[in-house]
Amino acid sequence: MDAVIIESLHMEVLVHTGQHYDPELSDAFFEEPDITRPDYRLGVGSGLHGKQTGNVL
Repeated sequence: MDAVIIESLHMEVLVHTGQHYDPELSDAFFEEPDITRPDYRLGVGSGLHGKQTGNVL
């Protein structure tokens, strides 16, 4: 399939969980030129794995 057709068949969505809420850890990834900013930020923050997973879901 042509790349234009393939791209029109889906929509990419980037979700940032917010696990690394410190800008030094989090925003640094999105300052790279080829990485788009997230469409959604969940703001999960730190905590126990179970709590973080529950907040993401």
